[in-house]
Amino acid sequence: MFFKICNITKSETFPFSRTIVFNDYTLFLDLGWQEYNNIYFKGYCIGKSLYEKVQALDFAEDPGNYCIIDLRANPSIFTDDSRAFPLFYKPTTISNHFFDNAESVWVDSTVEYKDNQWHFVNYKNKQTFSNSDFISYDKCVDTICEELLYSCKNLQTNLPIRIANSHGVDSVAVQSALDYLQIKYEPVDANSGLKNFASWGYNQIFVDHKPHVQATGFCGDELVLRNPMYCHWLLKPHNINLIDEYNKVRDSYMLGFYQKKYKNKILSDNVYFHNIADSRSHVYNVASNDFQMWHFNNVITFTPFRNLKLAKKLLQADPDTIIKQVVHADLSFDVIKRLNKKNIQLITHNKNNVTIISCE
Repeated sequence: MFFKICNITKSETFPFSRTIVFNDYTLFLDLGWQEYNNIYFKGYCIGKSLYEKVQALDFAEDPGNYCIIDLRANPSIFTDDSRAFPLFYKPTTISNHFFDNAESVWVDSTVEYKDNQWHFVNYKNKQTFSNSDFISYDKCVDTICEELLYSCKNLQTNLPIRIANSHGVDSVAVQSALDYLQIKYEPVDANSGLKNFASWGYNQIFVDHKPHVQATGFCGDELVLRNPMYCHWLLKPHNINLIDEYNKVRDSYMLGFYQKKYKNKILSDNVYFHNIADSRSHVYNVASNDFQMWHFNNVITFTPFRNLKLAKKLLQADPDTIIKQVVHADLSFDVIKRLNKKNIQLITHNKNNVTIISCE
């Protein structure tokens, strides 16, 4: 789901495949976009048909992973309620694929086109968080299952569904939700070879010439309490040292990944929080701007964990629940056990097969 709108008509290279000249600007798109009455759109909307939503000129921010570009007057861009892709702009250009001299537009902001150029608009109120209102481990499991099943059940598509054989807890959790709902899918192996393109995740998708939905676990680490840095920030106001918690175990699903990717980052971290609400707000802002997957050509990537409503709820988890999840992935494993416990055997012993460094 890549686009670029600019005031020049020179040809653009990969990932763009289509050029539409309209008034004083040009729209570049990758494959897979649909068109209705000079409105271009791509992706999916949970609970309703994206095509019917566009026909009704309904541009409200609904759950899903989609983009709508309205060219009937001045160009306008509308997205789902979490805006699953980055946005870059300068006065003459806007795109979700980085270009030189571009400025980032964070998720709580947008841009608008007026007076023949793009302008930054800070259009949302900041999310507010409490210093208390903790929720239990069991409530977290219930919430993840409810949100995951709701998204899977209300994904409206006639396309075949595929899911990667990633053997990670997030992908397997989505697979288990599809199993629970008896929704058919086909397991596939990643074949895109798209390294260093837009986001690291594009190397993990399956691409062929047939339009399909690929169900994924993207954003599970970041929005379901398993990113060690984010959880380190959440635990700081409780005077809990996450490194000490990892030092208590000799083996866990997350241990090797933490040792390789995050231990040194946590050791050098100097972010300060006045209170619990502060830390929750910081993690929410950073996580919501951690963009990972936003469709590619004829592959519609289903990303049910890209769910800011779910993320906000889970930020209220009590400290013990956060530790269990970030060290052992206990919440994720219990979600899978509830939805299809047979799928536990699909998961690798260590996240991303990262070897644990001996603690002896």
